[in-house]
Amino acid sequence: MKILTVCVAAALAVSGATCAYAADDSAAVVTRDFTDTVAPAQQATYEAGEKAWNECLRQHGFKYNVVALQHATGNTYTYAYEIGPYTWADFDEMHSTEDACDATVRSQLNPHLKMETSNFFVDRPDMSHVGPGGLDAWRKPGMPFIDVVAVTLNPGRAANEAFMSALKKIAAANTKTKSTVYYRVLTVQAGGEDAPDYVWVFPRKSWADYGVFVNSSLRKMLESAYGNAEADAILKSLESSIAKESEHIDSSNAGLSYIAGK
Repeated sequence: MKILTVCVAAALAVSGATCAYAADDSAAVVTRDFTDTVAPAQQATYEAGEKAWNECLRQHGFKYNVVALQHATGNTYTYAYEIGPYTWADFDEMHSTEDACDATVRSQLNPHLKMETSNFFVDRPDMSHVGPGGLDAWRKPGMPFIDVVAVTLNPGRAANEAFMSALKKIAAANTKTKSTVYYRVLTVQAGGEDAPDYVWVFPRKSWADYGVFVNSSLRKMLESAYGNAEADAILKSLESSIAKESEHIDSSNAGLSYIAGK
């Protein structure tokens, strides 16, 4: 299983900056992401295995939510499971319960997987605009869609600093203009060679809501907050820092989600 969710070895100059929030064990800013890809013919048996795993967690009193999502665009036979945001220490506590259900994973889930990836996402509140309820609202299912933008930066510290500076200014502009475009920015950690550096995650109520976002203008919002010249400088700095990006939409899957206590 992969939070929407890097301190890659090839970018050691970047990692000290992108991991700044990872050092605080007391902050509930860490999300574990598992992403599974299945073959179409295995979809039904895979989903049955996932439900069996949820039942095993329930029997062992697992007290953390696991929110299930399915890719609605991109590879639609891909599932994502998000645990968090919690503290780093919480993941130590949940490890023993996960081990107790390992046999279920091996017998009822793994045989139906084409591949699975996993990493950690660490929230950057200083680069985000999370909206009412703060991060607590993101621990529960209920967002029908999640718009995920994965970003890989150009190598080196300069690109990372430019990206972070631009995102902080964008977040401040959203606050200043009282924007209702809410989102989380997270660094991706321990995701492997092909993992992005950041993910930019937006909640979506509907496809119509996504359409409004597509037609909205980041530039106009920045111009309203800072003026034309500064808005132009922020966007140029942001664009120059990015090597590549990709986007997909995830839809909530309540049937495969595990909600503690239910």
